[in-house]
Amino acid sequence: MWYRFRCNHGVWLPAGQSVRANKWCKFERTFRNQKSETRYIREIIYGKKRAITYWEITTDPETMPENSTTFVMTNLQGNLKKTVGDLYGLRTWVEYGFRYL
Repeated sequence: MWYRFRCNHGVWLPAGQSVRANKWCKFERTFRNQKSETRYIREIIYGKKRAITYWEITTDPETMPENSTTFVMTNLQGNLKKTVGDLYGLRTWVEYGFRYL
C-alpha cells in the first residue's frame, strides 16, 4: 500500500501494515546563541519499526504551519526527541556553508 507523508514523498508498505504517529512531545529547541523556543516533535512509524526513523517537527501541532513544520528521516538511534530537533536546526547553516565550497 502507498502512503503519502508529504506532497512529494511517499512510502510503500506491505499489505496489512499501517502508518501511526506517536503523541506530540514538547521540547526546547536551543539555538546557537543559547536562546530557546518551544517546539513539538513526534515519531511517525510506517509499518514496522526499523533502523530508519521518521520525525515530524513543528512550532504548533494544532495548525501545522507550513513554514515551520518539517519531516526528518534519520538512522540515529536512542532517545532522539531533543537531539533530532536541535540537529535539524543546524541544517540551514550546513547547506549555507556547502554553497560556497
